[in-house]
Amino acid sequence: MIRTTRLIAAACLLGVIGAAPAAAQQAAYRRVGSNEVLDGYVKDGERIETQAHVWSEARGVFLNFNRASARLPFRLDLADVEPALADRLRRECKAETQFHGGCQATLRGAPSRADGQRIFFVKQIVAIEPGR
Repeated sequence: MIRTTRLIAAACLLGVIGAAPAAAQQAAYRRVGSNEVLDGYVKDGERIETQAHVWSEARGVFLNFNRASARLPFRLDLADVEPALADRLRRECKAETQFHGGCQATLRGAPSRADGQRIFFVKQIVAIEPGR
């Protein structure tokens, strides 16, 4: 009887310990300003959450500090985002150029480089708001 109780307690303890890393991963996104991303203060591959001006045009989907910013934008890679949300972002943030349209979006993911370009690999779209 005592042995069974100890086995059950040990199994519960292992279950709790095993669940802890999963909960920690949920909160593993560091909130940063989009200017920090664009200025290179965020390491490639670091998991972040940021709010920025986003626009979708014929060449792709992009992120910048705000609509009027002259900084070079980040291209967004939406391959890992739920298709319905990626389509919504493209539709609601459609613009002829960065300066004519777009929206504010809160995104989670990791910046990186591919083919000589800066790319923000989006894992989750948290919010899409009208442009300012």
